[in-house]
Amino acid sequence: MRKKKFIKSLKKIDWKSIGIGILLATIILSTLNLCVFPELTKSELRRLQEAINACPYSCSEAKENLFDCSNMASMLLDWLEQKYGYESWIVIFSKIDRSPGHCLVMALGHLIEPTTKTERRSLEGGQSRIEGELIFYEPNLADGTYSNNIRIISGAQRLTYGSIEEWQYPKRW
Repeated sequence: MRKKKFIKSLKKIDWKSIGIGILLATIILSTLNLCVFPELTKSELRRLQEAINACPYSCSEAKENLFDCSNMASMLLDWLEQKYGYESWIVIFSKIDRSPGHCLVMALGHLIEPTTKTERRSLEGGQSRIEGELIFYEPNLADGTYSNNIRIISGAQRLTYGSIEEWQYPKRW
């Protein structure tokens, strides 16, 4: 009898929400470097940032729906994997209304903002990158407009998520 009650109680648990919560906690912990990924040395971090900076696009090229965060993330992921051998993923944040949200790249346990080519240390905005006279700000992913719907996809999974145009970028290498 107790076994049946236990099994019934398991069926009532919202496992999808628990899975999303664990995923979100993993992402947050990885941005804080707390026991999820090995801590990198300064030279490893410098090498990663040099690889990111060398990716052949400028933040000033950003154009909504033409060359935006998804295209930049796709290009950066391929650059890091093909040129430097870093295993990388695209992290997709959806808006509450399920409309397209924002993409980041994860490599070596670090979240990278493709629109500024900087490391993301939190989900809140604030960091920026200056190119010439232009300043590029990171979107605030913790402002209440983003849902807990987060997906992590590999480069191969891009074509099964969204439209092909969303992931295309000018081939420069």
